[in-house]
Amino acid sequence: MVVASQVAPAAFATDEIGLRLIGRWAGGLLHGRLRHDAIVTEQPIGGEIAIGVVAHYLTGTILTVGYLEAMRRTGRKSRLDSATAYGLATGALPLLVMYPAMGLGCCGARSSDRRQLVSLMMMGHLAFGVGIGVLIGPLQRRSSQPITTQGG
Repeated sequence: MVVASQVAPAAFATDEIGLRLIGRWAGGLLHGRLRHDAIVTEQPIGGEIAIGVVAHYLTGTILTVGYLEAMRRTGRKSRLDSATAYGLATGALPLLVMYPAMGLGCCGARSSDRRQLVSLMMMGHLAFGVGIGVLIGPLQRRSSQPITTQGG
């Protein structure tokens, strides 16, 4: 979704969310500020796009490790359906944490672009889950062991 929002912004982006604003919000977190009244009207910060990319992919990495750890602890192998469901469930984070903290309200309720905002986020999280399922499943089949976050 990050690439799509840069290549075809009219279809895959909104003025109320994107790497620039995610970076602005994450930059605020680095300075102890969680909540903004309206992130779009906040002063830009240096390197906000780079900060947004790092924050986005770091979060995705942490969430993927969390998924793999849950699979390990329950003795299950990753499957496309469980990974996809997990990806969709991670959509709760922006809806319930990030959007309100950016001044967009719970589930983007204060957004003038709410439908597109939520739709794009859910498409991105769907793709995230499918990606986990598509990539981890074959690796598990080759190794005959579940992919884990620990050496043993």
